[in-house]
Parts: sequence; C-alpha cells; structure tokens
Amino acid sequence: AGHDGSKTLSSVAQREGIELPVRWTQRLVAELKRERAKQERERIDAARVSQHMRARDALWSCDESFLGRDEHGEARGLLVRECCTPTTLWLSIGPPATASELVGALQNAAAERGAWPMVIAFDNGAANRSAEVARLLEEQQVVALFNLPRTPQHNPFVEREWGDLKRAARLEHVLDGVPRASYVDGGAWRAALRERLDAARVALKRTPRARLGGSTPDEIDERAPRAEDLTCRARFHHEVCAALARIADLPLKRRARRLAEREAIFHALEEHGLLYRTRGNGRLSRPSKRKGLV
Repeated sequence: AGHDGSKTLSSVAQREGIELPVRWTQRLVAELKRERAKQERERIDAARVSQHMRARDALWSCDESFLGRDEHGEARGLLVRECCTPTTLWLSIGPPATASELVGALQNAAAERGAWPMVIAFDNGAANRSAEVARLLEEQQVVALFNLPRTPQHNPFVEREWGDLKRAARLEHVLDGVPRASYVDGGAWRAALRERLDAARVALKRTPRARLGGSTPDEIDERAPRAEDLTCRARFHHEVCAALARIADLPLKRRARRLAEREAIFHALEEHGLLYRTRGNGRLSRPSKRKGLV
C-alpha cells in the first residue's frame, strides 16, 4: 500500500518473529525497487508512440522556457521550431509573452520561413489560447494542436530543442542570479544571453547528426519536401476543422475530448502523407480506435 521501504519489511518480519539484518533488508528493497523501475520503463517504452514528419512546414512547435531573472523580472525565451528537422525558426528573449507578442513571433517566423505550417503545437498558456492567436491561425488556415495540461511530453520537439540550445550555450544550470553575476544591469545580461543563444542556434544548424545520417539540420531541411507540395492546405484545414466540430458534439469528458482532438489532427496528417507514427521499438503504429470519432 505504498509503504514498501526496508523499515516496513523489518516491522513485518518482527511481527512474524523473524530477525532480519538491517543492511540485508535495505539491499533487498533497493534491488526490488530497481527491478520495479526497470519494468515500468520498459512498459512506457513499449507503449510510447513517436511522430515522424515526412515534410517541412507540416508541423511547427512553439514554447517558452525560463532563462533567468534580473531586476526587470523573469527572462523567458520564446522558441518556434520546425518538427521535420531540428531547426529553430524563431527565438526571442523577454518577459512572458503576451498574445500580441506571440502573434508577432509567429508572423516573423513565417516571414523568414516563407511559409506557414499546416499545424502548430502549443501548451495551454494563456497567450497560446488567446483570441488573437486563434484569429491569426484561422486567417492562415493553420490548425492548433494543444497538449494535455501539464504534459510536456506532448510537445517533445520544442522541449528537445530547448535542451539542445541550453547545452550548446552552456545554460543547463543557469539559475536565478547566476548568469547575471558579471553584469551590472539586466539589459547587458539579456543581450549577452541572446548572443550566446543565437551562437548556439547557428552552431546546431551546422552540426552533423548521427541520427540524420551524418547530415546537418540545414542540409536535411533543404532536401525535405514542402508540406504544400504534398497536399492542399484548404482541404486539409477543412477536414480537420470538420473532425474537431464532430468531436465537440460528443459527450466526452475534458481529458477524453483533448485526446480525441489530438488523434484527429495526427490522423489527418497521416492521411495526407505528412506524418507516420511508430510505437515502442520502431514498429509502425496502428491507427487509434479514436479514429472512429473522426
């Protein structure tokens, strides 16, 4: 019942009239917990579904990350990432982004990229779910894909990109006050922080990766087909919106509704040849039973 430590084991043994050496019980319980943790990891790995993009600008991912704090308050990085290749499309530093700032970031990323994505992944932040962002995405015929609450695993592409950027810029252990120790005013600290992240961003784009077959992200990005060359944006957007409208009419609880919405979007990406999914050890994932909802 959750009380599975060595002291509990010793107490149970004493009630049965058995004397157990303390170190032996501690070692035994540690081994049992390691085995239980290993089994849980194997279960999670076997059930994990991974998304693999077939085209650039099919799916973008957007998220903020805490970078430090100075006299002006929190410094957060706002990142927009291409999900077909590990490519940062937009990076800015400032206070937590407002809806209008997020709209500007997405417009700037699209202008630099020369295209909008079919789908963009967000967490459940207030700016992400704002009317301004929803209006922009509707105008551009872009579908919003939202995480389950407090589930960063649903937005893995941008989470990994932030990890790569922080390691490349040597910011893994940047905590409150540490990165600004050499700077008198926060403006200089933020400028230096931006310079380090920009340098890391450029270096990562030009670094060969084993999982990319020895190619750099820039090289893969140049070779990847464009989503709009593989499917029609208007048809894709219409089909997904129709599926989401049908789900909205179903008597589902909030969690089940969100999962059904996510499955509808991924299913549409698969149907249009923009994505394939694998489960566990890399075998192709069978379509979810929620496919029937769409």
